[in-house]
Amino acid sequence: LLPAGARTNSNANHYEQPPMKHSPDAGFTLVEMLVTMVLGVLFVGTLYQLYIVTIQSATEANRDAKASIVGYELLRREVGDGTPTPCTNRTANRNLTSDHSLDTDGLPQPISATIVVDCPYSTTAPQISRVSVLVRYGQGSSQSEVRHAILSSH
Repeated sequence: LLPAGARTNSNANHYEQPPMKHSPDAGFTLVEMLVTMVLGVLFVGTLYQLYIVTIQSATEANRDAKASIVGYELLRREVGDGTPTPCTNRTANRNLTSDHSLDTDGLPQPISATIVVDCPYSTTAPQISRVSVLVRYGQGSSQSEVRHAILSSH
C-alpha cells in the first residue's frame, strides 16, 4: 500500500513522497520563537524586579513599625505615672544598641534615641511639658528615623 498521492518509480520497492505544501498555519518560525522568548524573559525580569522592590518596601515598613514601638515605649517611660512635677527643660541621648529592656531585634545597628523635654507653656501652665522622642537606626544612606511627641501634664 502506498500513501495517498505517492507515485511509484521504476524500482518497485521505492516510492516518491508528494511535495510538501507550505502553509502559513504549519507552525512557528525561528524568528517568532526568538521574539516570544525575548518578550518572556523581559516579562519575567520585570516581575522579579517588582518582587524585589516589594520585599524591600515591606522590610522598611517593618523596621519603621518596630522603631515606632520603641519610640512610644520611651515616651511612656518618660511621661511616667503622672505624678505632678514642675516642668524642666532637658535632653537625653541614649544608645539603644545594647539596651535589652527594649525590643530592637530586626533594626539595623546602630540604634539611638534622643529624648527632649521642654516647657512650651512655662509661664501660663508650668506643669505641662512637651516630650519628643527621635529614634534613629542604621547608618549612612540607609539611616532612618522615627519621631514622636506628646504633651504631658506632670
